[in-house]
Amino acid sequence: MSFVWPLTALGFVLTTIAAKCWLHEEVSLLRWGGVLLIVLGAGLITYSEKVLEAKPPAPLASPSTSSVKQ
Repeated sequence: MSFVWPLTALGFVLTTIAAKCWLHEEVSLLRWGGVLLIVLGAGLITYSEKVLEAKPPAPLASPSTSSVKQ
């Protein structure tokens, strides 16, 4: 997913730019805002995947180090 989502978001950007430049369509600020939200969402997904990959797994607690007093 961390590879597919950024490419999907890039597709929205390229399609909007193509509509504006080659087809001379009017692209409102609301639509540009929607494209920006898609790109930010894809960036957030990519960032969170990278953070999870970089974080080492938590060590398992052994029974001798439990904090329960007997």
